[in-house]
Amino acid sequence: MQQFHEPLSYRELRKENKDPLHVFSCGPEALEKAFRELNIYVSQEDISHSIQKNHKFNTFVRDLAAIFRNEARSITFPEEMINTLEDKGYSIERGKKYSDLREAVDVAIILIKKKGTLTYHWMCFPADKNILSFFGKDTVLKEIYIISK
Repeated sequence: MQQFHEPLSYRELRKENKDPLHVFSCGPEALEKAFRELNIYVSQEDISHSIQKNHKFNTFVRDLAAIFRNEARSITFPEEMINTLEDKGYSIERGKKYSDLREAVDVAIILIKKKGTLTYHWMCFPADKNILSFFGKDTVLKEIYIISK
């Protein structure tokens, strides 16, 4: 099992809600980009730490899933993304179509999936330019969350 071969420092960081596999994953990265688009700087590390600390059940689910696949530690669930934004005073509205997003006006976090797999990825509009082609022709748009004050 992969998790038994990781450095001891990773286990210590997990105890402090600072799991490196989550810190450097796409969820905190997309949120950091979204905040930057909204002219706020919050580091990916701080975002991840807050998610891990405030969503203990989801952290437990990540830990449980990591028994089978260590990469599960990098999962960020939609409610964690939404709660992080709401905690900073933002409102979230579900978008219907990517083509409705306006680059000069809208900031959104978008969940995509690789067709035929369980591989998901969070991205930020308009910061990320390859959202609809991230997995090539296998990119499936799953959720759009438009952020507003």
